[in-house]
Amino acid sequence: MIMIVLLMYIVSLSDYKITHVVDITLASSTMLPCLVLIALLCTGVHGTSNGAPDSVCQNANMFPSGHNSAAATGPSPYSITVDAEQYAAGASLTVTLVGSRSFKGFLILALPFDDDTGEPIGSFEVANPANSNLGQVQCGKGLTHTKDFSSSPSDKIVLKWNAPSAVAGNIIFYATFVESFSTFWVKLASAPIWDGVSPRPIVTEPSAPTDPPPIAAVSVTGCESTKSCYHDCSNDGKSCNFILTWVKNTGEDTVEIEMFGALAESESYLALGLSPKPEMMDVSIISCSADSRRRGFVEVFYAENRTVPGAVLDSTVLVNPSVSIQTASSPKTISCRFTYDNNAAKAHNKLKDLNDPMYAFIARGPYSGVLAQHTKLPKISPKKISFLASSKILLVGSYIQGLVKAHACLMILAWVFCASVGVILARYYKPMWEDTKACGQKVWFSYHRALMLSAMFLTIIGFVCILVYKDGLFQVNHLQLPRKAHPILGLIAFICSLLNPLIAAFRCHPGDSKRPIFNWIHWFFGTVAHVFAIVAIFLGMLFESVTLPSWITYVMMAFCLFHVCVEFILEIHQCCMYDKNRDRQELEKTDGKEVKYAGRGFKCAMLALYMIVVSIITVVLVVVVAVWGSVAGTFS
Repeated sequence: MIMIVLLMYIVSLSDYKITHVVDITLASSTMLPCLVLIALLCTGVHGTSNGAPDSVCQNANMFPSGHNSAAATGPSPYSITVDAEQYAAGASLTVTLVGSRSFKGFLILALPFDDDTGEPIGSFEVANPANSNLGQVQCGKGLTHTKDFSSSPSDKIVLKWNAPSAVAGNIIFYATFVESFSTFWVKLASAPIWDGVSPRPIVTEPSAPTDPPPIAAVSVTGCESTKSCYHDCSNDGKSCNFILTWVKNTGEDTVEIEMFGALAESESYLALGLSPKPEMMDVSIISCSADSRRRGFVEVFYAENRTVPGAVLDSTVLVNPSVSIQTASSPKTISCRFTYDNNAAKAHNKLKDLNDPMYAFIARGPYSGVLAQHTKLPKISPKKISFLASSKILLVGSYIQGLVKAHACLMILAWVFCASVGVILARYYKPMWEDTKACGQKVWFSYHRALMLSAMFLTIIGFVCILVYKDGLFQVNHLQLPRKAHPILGLIAFICSLLNPLIAAFRCHPGDSKRPIFNWIHWFFGTVAHVFAIVAIFLGMLFESVTLPSWITYVMMAFCLFHVCVEFILEIHQCCMYDKNRDRQELEKTDGKEVKYAGRGFKCAMLALYMIVVSIITVVLVVVVAVWGSVAGTFS
């Protein structure tokens, strides 16, 4: 729906005509905006078409981390079949990945029967050499899909597994099947394969998973007196989405930390991030999680930026960790408790020294051997926390990204209001108010210039805000599409907004033979800036740091639709009045009498309506961006 609205909006911008100078054909005028739309659509491409990412090799977890969603848990339409129940040293087995539905990605490993996180055994290749382009080596001894396979999904692929030169024990083949970006099954197992030497593997049906015994309840009782707390509980302390408590052990460089969180059905981890900045950069992460068997894990990760965390770090920094997940409750909850050994942390360059104040991040999401991206915006402590301080504190609410919100508000003012009104004036109101001057210039020109310069200055201030927030760095590598397009499009709009006034300052006289060249250049830079800025605003609403409700996108869509409708009406009106105004211009030339522009009353009414509606939309957008999330919200 957003793409449709953007298309309509962009096409409307492309109909810009430079009156009495040059006619712009539809074919040429829509070329640039269409290219913009194609680029935007291309930013929506996701997936791992060129094979599984390297993170799948970590402890043989086989989880496609780039998908940022939980693995499917229902019955799988896919399976692994093997042509024999036993293998011999140096021999080969035929392994078939098959399903009742097509799949566009896969990863297969042969792992020890008694250790599904062990080192892969043997090697794989596509059985038919003519189809060798469908698979490529991953994790050293596994096989994953290629772009050629993803571009033509299949419900079957036949592989050959080559056994090592010496038997390596009983094995099981494990495979991950990707049906779509959001639907995939992780680490499905084949029947066990006997090595002919070890005792035959005995397969027993696993018992139904049960919740582990609950640990002592994590509560807000004693906050500010016996322990420090950060939580979002109700006033009576009975309704909580998350709780973080900590107490420094007397005479030791250690901290007792407790966490509690309510989880959605697809979520299975609660994580504490520690960073010197209020953003997901240079973050040490302590995750309390549970797998599909409801076994609890407390692990330490490090994330250099907003990508999925890397490998599990040395967890000796955590002393006596315990975790409990309770699925019988509604909502599902998870609790964990551990001691953070700060001396051990200081010896590791990727773990945080809690002698330094840190922002605390509370996040949750799905877990399948590795942490997937959090499902909701993390809660960030409203200020830095000195975990090793002896004083007890209580924190509620969440850090507000002030500079980010200022950047967003300024860009909305610049491009939704100032630039849009300025474009309408230049496009449809040049013949109006012939006898009136403003600042010594024609009315339309004076207001157009004031509005576009205002848009430029607001854009400069907004650009400075985001540069200060980012410490002067222009970084896009940590972003995923389509978010990655936001800073790129914004930078292009910013550059064009600077160039256009400079070009206009050196324009030639309207009667000059080279004036059409200026008109084309001025139109080009103005259109590119306006189109790219509006698209960038849409993409900016996807960022979690601005904390916006989902319905705000529809407000922007309403603006685009309204702008399209107003331009369409004014365009038709201008066409209908063309003959009348041409005749009046001829009469004015022959008789020397001043003739009023035909249709001026209607156009004045349309301008008033446009400014009122756009002003209301702008105020709504700015207020929501500035205020939303400023008060403590729920963790969900």
